[in-house]
Amino acid sequence: GRLEHAVRALVEDLGAANGSPENTTLRFDHRYLGEAYGIPTPACVEAIRMAASLEGVLFDPVYSGKALAALIDLISVGEFAGQNDIILLHTGGTAALAVYAEAFS
Repeated sequence: GRLEHAVRALVEDLGAANGSPENTTLRFDHRYLGEAYGIPTPACVEAIRMAASLEGVLFDPVYSGKALAALIDLISVGEFAGQNDIILLHTGGTAALAVYAEAFS
């Protein structure tokens, strides 16, 4: 869709500006979105807790937390075996955590 096209264009532009290889692999996986927008999944809540307690990095439960949960799961099942570089874009959203206090109680 439009979002995937925009992300591909952005990554290509970043690669061209930084001299990165052109064989960058992008995968779009919607299995980790959960019930609906704005509703954190249990795996998302656990991933946010893990990142906060182990690294002191806060993720939001709408986008970045779900992406982190997906990355953790994909790594645990060997999806990235043999890969040297994996990038997770943390898009912020720390301020949104207060709205989801009930999910973390």
